[in-house]
Amino acid sequence: MKMTRIGVISGILMFALLGPLWAVDGTITGITVTPANPSINQAITVTVNGTITPGKKCQILFLKGDGTPQSQVGHATSFPFTFGGQAYPLYVYSKAGTYTIKVYCGNANCTGQAQATVTVKSKLAGIPKGPSLPVGANPCPPGWRKKSGEANGAFSCVPNKPTKIQCPPGTAYYENECSVGCQVVPN
Repeated sequence: MKMTRIGVISGILMFALLGPLWAVDGTITGITVTPANPSINQAITVTVNGTITPGKKCQILFLKGDGTPQSQVGHATSFPFTFGGQAYPLYVYSKAGTYTIKVYCGNANCTGQAQATVTVKSKLAGIPKGPSLPVGANPCPPGWRKKSGEANGAFSCVPNKPTKIQCPPGTAYYENECSVGCQVVPN
């Protein structure tokens, strides 16, 4: 009976002594990305939330969701922990799309991970369309004419060709899409 008590007491004592070795230094609980819908090449700011034991630190790893490798963004000694932004543009997306950003701990004594979805829009997204033109109207500036396309969609303009000019003797009139003039006539 005495041995059983000693075994239980020594087990409790060992757990009490070794327990802190297994304690968690910090835990990631969530992230916020600003702006949530950035434009192409616009810097984002990521704020990581969580808990951390005073005097400890957690290595923060960042996965961008676009196939590029993860990167280490720092060691948090307190939460919230913020990285990126205009002053230090950690990451920008070069293509429009929806990406899942993840942050997680890189050292053994920290736990947790968090993710957020970011929708990157093209720089043209959100630009209001101009007013529709009447059917048959010339969408081009003065001195130009519509070459192809639709006035209320995609189109291209070219300069109006001037009236033919009088060329001096030994030359002939010519024109192309970009210029008009007189060229020497071979003998």
